[in-house]
Amino acid sequence: MKMFDVAAIIPSISRSVTRLKRFAYSAWKRFMKMDTFDYSRLSRQVMDFLGSLWKSFTAYIAQPHVYWAIIVWALVFTIVVTFGLCLGFGPAGVITGTIAAGFQSAMYGGFTPAGGIFASLTSLAMLHLLAPSLIAAAAIIAMILAVIIFNLVPDS
Repeated sequence: MKMFDVAAIIPSISRSVTRLKRFAYSAWKRFMKMDTFDYSRLSRQVMDFLGSLWKSFTAYIAQPHVYWAIIVWALVFTIVVTFGLCLGFGPAGVITGTIAAGFQSAMYGGFTPAGGIFASLTSLAMLHLLAPSLIAAAAIIAMILAVIIFNLVPDS
């Protein structure tokens, strides 16, 4: 079995470091020889580009079908998330005096069947997963309705 020879590797590492230093030094010298860069011209070009991009974006969202699709998405998303969070499922279980508590009392009494929608919602809330899943569901529902509105509203 051959032993690892550290003494034989050190000159190789030293040559590699020397080559790297030479490369970095030559790159720095080339960089320093460059002409000064006109930053004001570049910033003016960037601002002109961003301004034209903003103008075309505002012209696009001002179209009736786009405008109403955005409005419908925002309203549906807000209503679904608000309604879902107000049902009464919390991190400690069903919150007293809420719609969920009234439903559980009227439908199940003291026995809530495992694996049902009610138990699943309670479990999601107690695992702190109800809000993210509710947001995802609300975004999907809102997107579906926004696409429908986008295709139904005529251009003017």
